[in-house]
Order: sequence, then C-alpha cells, then structure tokens
Amino acid sequence: MILLESGQLEPRYIKELIDNYNVYCICLGHGDLDKQGIIDLCRKNDKEKDWSYKISDKDLDAHAEKWAETNEKLKLECPKYGIEYIDTHIDREEILNKIMEKIEKEME
Repeated sequence: MILLESGQLEPRYIKELIDNYNVYCICLGHGDLDKQGIIDLCRKNDKEKDWSYKISDKDLDAHAEKWAETNEKLKLECPKYGIEYIDTHIDREEILNKIMEKIEKEME
C-alpha cells in the first residue's frame, strides 16, 4: 500500500507502480480548502513536533499556496489513474484512524 500525501508523487508516476506491482495507493488531500483554509488547518492542528509549527506566517503562506495548487491537481488526476483521493480536512482524526486500520488489515 502506498500513501500519496500532499503530492509527494504525481498520480501519473505512481500509476506504473499500481499496474506493475499490484499496489494499492490512496491520496490524502485537503478537499475543497483554498490556501487560507489550508493555513488555518495547519495552525489548528500543528503540534510542536511538526516542522510547520514554528514557521512564520509568510513562509507558511508560500507553502500553502503550493499545497493548494497541488491539491487541486490531485483531485482531478487521481480518479483518472484509479487512485482513491481522501479528503482529510474534516474529521481528520477519524479518517486517519480508518486509514491506519485499513493499512493494518492489508499488512496481515
């Protein structure tokens, strides 16, 4: 199982792995959040151990702009390549727990 989070790999590149190695891939995304929504989500959920916890608003703004652009691309491209796109911005903890349960079952 591969987790495709925040566009670390583009769906068109991961498609070869899906086809040739029988892997299951899911993409974790920000749903319909725009740049400001992503910034707000970061500030709400970041913990001290997170790399973005102490960065300036200016730096977070620059990152969030890229994340928002990537998220829009992933929402469009994932279905084209048979990759499940999961919106993690609502009920984040519950969704992530369900994903972990799914991973654990796959690994049994």
